[in-house]
Amino acid sequence: MFYPHREVTEIALQLPPLDVQLEVITVKFLCKCLSGNDFMNSIVLQADGSLHNIFHNHMRSLRNFLAWKKGIRSARNIDLTGFSNNNAACYSKEEIIHYTSHLWLVRAKNICLINKKNSRGDRLILKAASSPKAVVSKESYIFRYNTTRYMDTRIMEFIHGSSDRFQNFYQSRIGNTSAPAHDFCNYCETGKDSPSHHLFDCIALEDHNRREMEKLIESKEDYLYHLLIDGNEIIHRLFYKRVEFIDSINLDA
Repeated sequence: MFYPHREVTEIALQLPPLDVQLEVITVKFLCKCLSGNDFMNSIVLQADGSLHNIFHNHMRSLRNFLAWKKGIRSARNIDLTGFSNNNAACYSKEEIIHYTSHLWLVRAKNICLINKKNSRGDRLILKAASSPKAVVSKESYIFRYNTTRYMDTRIMEFIHGSSDRFQNFYQSRIGNTSAPAHDFCNYCETGKDSPSHHLFDCIALEDHNRREMEKLIESKEDYLYHLLIDGNEIIHRLFYKRVEFIDSINLDA
């Protein structure tokens, strides 16, 4: 099996990149200093006003957070000496979760725009990054249930879509989407092979869970967004059952 799209894997496993985690930790520390006593506040302001500021990147991170919280487009307009910033520097756990998701999705979006692969994973990230309400949170974590390691592996294979079980392995390997011999679903042998076809359209994989999923997911092509960003327990369990059912079909029988 090929390795999944890295950015999608990080979102599925809810493991923010280390640079995002470091920036959030830096922001939290500087916010506590800025909203703390006069001594700590003055240290932050002195560091910010220094001509040879080795903490320039950290101060920029602080300004970016304050601009995001205030809804200001440019962080350059943030004056750390302003009294309003002391109040803005006080944050809640929910705000940090939202800001972490914001940094994370913007970073992933920039990587997708550079790579220009236009894969399902890219569409998931671009849609999530363009939505101000999109948050990667524990409510959308797909692996929070008592499942087996085997099924967790199958779930990741399906999310990736390049597996000999869940998408045409040969087509994925050679990168040839026009090869007629490998363009059809391995199950029904009529529809075009794709994970969304297996989930919703394949006549050979019809079951009750498929019909229930169709009622809850608005766009079949954006099923990854509904699973990993705004998913809930009902959608996750239906998805698990669908993948388990598809995995149980023996193509060699």
